Amino acid sequence: SYWALPGEPDLNALLEGPDAYRKTLCLPRTWRTADGQPAMDFHAVADVARLAPHPYGMREPRPDDPLPDGWIEVLLVPCLAMDRHGTRLGYGQGY
Repeated sequence: SYWALPGEPDLNALLEGPDAYRKTLCLPRTWRTADGQPAMDFHAVADVARLAPHPYGMREPRPDDPLPDGWIEVLLVPCLAMDRHGTRLGYGQGY
Protein backbone atom coordinates (compact mmCIF):
# COMPACT_ATOMS: atom_id res chain seq x y z
CA SER A 1 0.00 0.00 0.00
CA TYR A 2 1.11 3.61 0.45
CA TRP A 3 0.79 6.51 2.86
CA ALA A 4 -1.39 9.07 1.06
CA LEU A 5 -0.31 12.57 0.12
CA PRO A 6 -2.86 15.36 -0.35
CA GLY A 7 -5.06 14.62 -3.36
CA GLU A 8 -4.54 10.84 -3.22
CA PRO A 9 -7.09 8.32 -1.92
CA ASP A 10 -6.51 7.99 1.84
CA LEU A 11 -6.06 4.35 2.82
CA ASN A 12 -5.11 4.92 6.46
CA ALA A 13 -8.00 2.76 7.72
CA LEU A 14 -6.53 -0.13 5.73
CA LEU A 15 -3.07 0.58 7.14
CA GLU A 16 -4.34 0.51 10.70
CA GLY A 17 -6.07 -2.88 10.41
CA PRO A 18 -4.23 -5.29 8.06
CA ASP A 19 -4.85 -8.23 10.43
CA ALA A 20 -8.50 -8.16 9.41
CA TYR A 21 -7.40 -9.18 5.92
CA ARG A 22 -4.90 -11.81 7.10
CA LYS A 23 -2.24 -10.15 4.99
CA THR A 24 1.17 -8.65 5.64
CA LEU A 25 1.09 -4.93 5.06
CA CYS A 26 4.03 -3.59 3.09
CA LEU A 27 4.85 0.04 2.42
CA PRO A 28 7.52 1.59 0.18
CA ARG A 29 10.64 3.28 1.45
CA THR A 30 12.35 5.71 -0.92
CA TRP A 31 15.80 7.19 -1.06
CA ARG A 32 18.40 8.50 -3.52
CA THR A 33 21.33 6.35 -4.61
CA ALA A 34 24.90 7.64 -4.36
CA ASP A 35 24.57 9.04 -7.90
CA GLY A 36 21.25 10.77 -7.10
CA GLN A 37 18.88 8.33 -8.80
CA PRO A 38 15.52 7.58 -7.11
CA ALA A 39 15.26 4.15 -5.47
CA MET A 40 12.43 2.30 -3.72
CA ASP A 41 11.90 -0.96 -1.91
CA PHE A 42 9.10 -2.41 0.20
CA HIS A 43 9.17 -3.30 3.88
CA ALA A 44 6.74 -5.22 6.06
CA VAL A 45 4.92 -3.03 8.58
CA ALA A 46 3.80 -4.67 11.81
CA ASP A 47 3.04 -1.40 13.61
CA VAL A 48 2.15 1.90 11.88
CA ALA A 49 3.43 3.72 14.98
CA ARG A 50 6.96 2.74 13.85
CA LEU A 51 6.63 4.57 10.53
CA ALA A 52 9.11 7.40 10.08
CA PRO A 53 8.23 10.84 8.67
CA HIS A 54 9.34 11.49 5.09
CA PRO A 55 10.33 14.97 3.84
CA TYR A 56 7.33 15.00 1.42
CA GLY A 57 4.83 14.53 4.25
CA MET A 58 4.02 10.83 4.04
CA ARG A 59 5.24 8.21 6.47
CA GLU A 60 7.38 5.24 5.52
CA PRO A 61 9.08 2.21 7.06
CA ARG A 62 12.41 2.69 8.77
CA PRO A 63 15.47 1.36 6.90
CA ASP A 64 16.02 -1.33 9.55
CA ASP A 65 12.51 -2.86 9.26
CA PRO A 66 12.71 -6.28 7.55
CA LEU A 67 11.83 -6.86 3.92
CA PRO A 68 8.90 -9.23 3.39
CA ASP A 69 9.43 -12.77 2.16
CA GLY A 70 7.47 -14.14 -0.77
CA TRP A 71 5.34 -12.51 -3.41
CA ILE A 72 3.34 -9.34 -3.12
CA GLU A 73 -0.22 -10.37 -4.03
CA VAL A 74 -1.91 -6.97 -4.30
CA LEU A 75 -0.26 -3.64 -5.02
CA LEU A 76 -2.17 -0.43 -4.30
CA VAL A 77 -0.61 2.44 -6.25
CA PRO A 78 -1.36 6.13 -5.65
CA CYS A 79 -2.11 8.38 -8.57
CA LEU A 80 -3.41 11.85 -9.22
CA ALA A 81 -5.02 10.80 -12.51
CA MET A 82 -4.96 8.01 -15.07
CA ASP A 83 -5.71 8.08 -18.78
CA ARG A 84 -7.83 5.54 -20.64
CA HIS A 85 -4.69 3.51 -21.45
CA GLY A 86 -3.77 3.12 -17.77
CA THR A 87 -0.88 5.60 -17.81
CA ARG A 88 -0.51 6.92 -14.28
CA LEU A 89 0.11 10.53 -13.32
CA GLY A 90 1.87 10.80 -9.97
CA TYR A 91 4.16 13.32 -8.32
CA GLY A 92 6.99 12.76 -10.80
CA GLN A 93 9.91 11.46 -8.75
CA GLY A 94 10.62 8.53 -11.09
CA TYR A 95 9.66 5.69 -8.76
